Amino acid sequence: MERAFRLAGLLRLRRLQEDQAAARLASANAALRSAQAHRDARAVALADALLPDGDQRAFGRAVVGRTALRFLLVEAIELAAGAREVAQVSTTQWQATRSRSVGLEKLEDKHVLLVRYEDDRTEQIVLDEIAGSGAARARRVAQASGGGRPMSARTDLRPQDRTTDGPITTDGPTTDGPTLDRQGVAP
Repeated sequence: MERAFRLAGLLRLRRLQEDQAAARLASANAALRSAQAHRDARAVALADALLPDGDQRAFGRAVVGRTALRFLLVEAIELAAGAREVAQVSTTQWQATRSRSVGLEKLEDKHVLLVRYEDDRTEQIVLDEIAGSGAARARRVAQASGGGRPMSARTDLRPQDRTTDGPITTDGPTTDGPTLDRQGVAP
């Protein structure tokens, strides 16, 4: 199994595209908040513009001012609506780029798990070989020092020649000789 993820380059590209889409979305959301704040400020200014009593010229100027503020408010409302549409489009684009990278990220995660599994399996094989070579070494040392198997496990001896730590029992007479007691002595 290859240690490197084959689609890593494509995944980097998709993540870069996702980052760019996220930056465009953040910019669109900032523009939307700004347009909404501008719209709200125009609405407050229009609400604060009162018509004066008395002087006809002052009344005429106030009417013209309120009309101008109303047009500015309509313009701000349209700008906020446009900013909302841009933000919605940016959100859709970001979601699309995110969905393209999610599948690759899942493949990468699976690849990482497989690499870890392979590493663990290889390590276990090495540990098993080390343990096996240790047991083989112990057998070689035992054979070199004592002639092979322990005395109680040797099959070339007659039952009376064998020694054990526990009692030897048989289900009946044996052809090898008499039944032995605890010390390996015939009764």
